[in-house]
Amino acid sequence: MKNIIIFILLFFVSGNSNAWTPNGASLSVKGIIEWENNQHVVVWLSDDTKCYIPANESNLISFVYTLYLNQKKASWHCHDAEKTVGGYKTHRLHRVVALQ
Repeated sequence: MKNIIIFILLFFVSGNSNAWTPNGASLSVKGIIEWENNQHVVVWLSDDTKCYIPANESNLISFVYTLYLNQKKASWHCHDAEKTVGGYKTHRLHRVVALQ
């Protein structure tokens, strides 16, 4: 009985894994969509994936603008969960790794 309880607990813990999109692909920023009143910022990547950055993440927003202006590629990691932001289907941006 103890083994069954442990198995069930591990099953629920393992089911809560995180997945990312576009899985660290080396992409550039195709566009940036921003609204007034301190709303989320949507980043449109070169493969047409859209990820959003919460408005309070000013350092990340500045970094993305720098990548956009210099047309540099980066490795992008966004959550799989989809959210509609300003009419765009987006994923929350988790991590950006700049490439040389």
